[in-house]
Amino acid sequence: MPNNSLFGDIPLPRLRLLLCLIFMLYFLTCAEAQPESQVILVADEISEEGDIRIATGNVEAQYGTRYMQADQVIYDQRTGKVRALGNVVITYEDGTQQYADEAEVGQALEEGYAIGFSTRLPEGGVASANIAIRQPDGIDRLEQAIYTACEICKETGSRPTWVLRARKASLNKNNDMIFYRDAILEIGGLPIIYLPYFFHPDPSAGKRSGLLVPRIGGSGRLGLIYGQPYYQVISPSADITVTPFFYTQVRPRLEAEFRKRFWSGQMNIEASITYDSDFNNNGINFGDEKIRGHVFGQGEFALTDFLTWGFGVERASHDLFIRRYSIDGDREFRGLYDSQPQTLLSQIYAIGQTQNFYSETTLLAFQDLRKDDPGFSQTHAFAPITFSQYLFDFKQFGRLDVTASAALLTRDREAGRTPDINPDSHRFTASAEWKMARVLPAGFVLEPFAEVRGDYYNLDVIASGKESVSRFLASVGSSLSWPIIRTGKHADILFTPKIMGAWGPSDVNDEAIPLEDTLLAELEETRLFEANAFGNYDLYEGG
Repeated sequence: MPNNSLFGDIPLPRLRLLLCLIFMLYFLTCAEAQPESQVILVADEISEEGDIRIATGNVEAQYGTRYMQADQVIYDQRTGKVRALGNVVITYEDGTQQYADEAEVGQALEEGYAIGFSTRLPEGGVASANIAIRQPDGIDRLEQAIYTACEICKETGSRPTWVLRARKASLNKNNDMIFYRDAILEIGGLPIIYLPYFFHPDPSAGKRSGLLVPRIGGSGRLGLIYGQPYYQVISPSADITVTPFFYTQVRPRLEAEFRKRFWSGQMNIEASITYDSDFNNNGINFGDEKIRGHVFGQGEFALTDFLTWGFGVERASHDLFIRRYSIDGDREFRGLYDSQPQTLLSQIYAIGQTQNFYSETTLLAFQDLRKDDPGFSQTHAFAPITFSQYLFDFKQFGRLDVTASAALLTRDREAGRTPDINPDSHRFTASAEWKMARVLPAGFVLEPFAEVRGDYYNLDVIASGKESVSRFLASVGSSLSWPIIRTGKHADILFTPKIMGAWGPSDVNDEAIPLEDTLLAELEETRLFEANAFGNYDLYEGG
């Protein structure tokens, strides 16, 4: 969801305190929710003059969780007005402190004023106004308002990094909108942006439609960049942000991001479109003008307590569109599988899971952005992958994992790839693995294991020389370890000598089998004591 900020580092929740009676009136206004609450008043001297009560000298008043300090407090019982004079300080439960030279509220707590008002927020923000006025029509007004989130230096003549000034500011509680008149953003003491009239929703009012913070930048390819997002609330569970981008060297581009939540999940779709020709790093156009664009999206939904499905979309109309327009998000995780650099991955998947069973099925489509010509290479035009596992727990006799998987990789040869580099391959695998652990005398741990597996490959005969390959794999072995621990006052030391022996058939890696998942496999210490250190399907460590 977008960040409801007026400027990049101006947090509006703090501005709400400024505009929503962030002075002494706010402390008393909360009494409307607690009409029976009492004010505890302590002072050096309390006197009466008819219906008027006067507290003088180190006056402290407590109302619920709020505290007020002042040099003098005058309460008129006849009119119900309370007036605080001199060094007025109000402290809230969250640590917010508000200051005023003079403040007064009416009997119904619906109107009042504060003079020489300022506030320091818990995280260091500072706001001030010459006059703060609350009116009974539900509109709070500030005259000559100033706000900054920068720390105020104690050095004489120093300035905060930035300051927001407004001749007038008001909060309309009837429609939860904040309005500004003659607002100026100053950075380093210099006025940067002037807005004669500006308004935005009160951050506490929830989602509201309106303009967001502009996106400004520049590059050698695109020139100066200006994007103006507009946020539109569609429903309580859906919204969209539309951002037209304008460039000085190429044509404009329209971007939109749609978000929707359902009772069973959520989805997020981002897309952009433009009509332009190709251009190089210097912004010089060449080629024909075409409609160009991209789409990124993801979603996940729970069908039942045990079944979930989802999707991820990454597509572009041209191979250099993502890089030329510096679009972020091409390497984000959108589903069960992660894409590789310069490769867009689209997928749709389903997951089923119970206490002893897990299954996933995914349909993948790849778009290769590394091709030199203007076309695309569909690295895997069609790649369904499935994996299922069931666990049998035999208690003291160990456990048995039964798995089945398949991967159907089909490539598009018309994209210019030679078949010997990217052949088609269809693999089907079924396996069963048994493991058990026993603690022997003296603390030795014995872990025997056994595995059987069968693979069947339907291959591209042009690339591999064979139409199919079948193989049967098996391994049996055991590991023996002796954990030794020494406890200490500040640290424990665990030392575990371990040995493992395994046997399996050798020469089981047929040269006709294409290497797919092994291309990214690494032999590491975590698999040192596994019978098959590769941990994939293409290669098998036997012998």
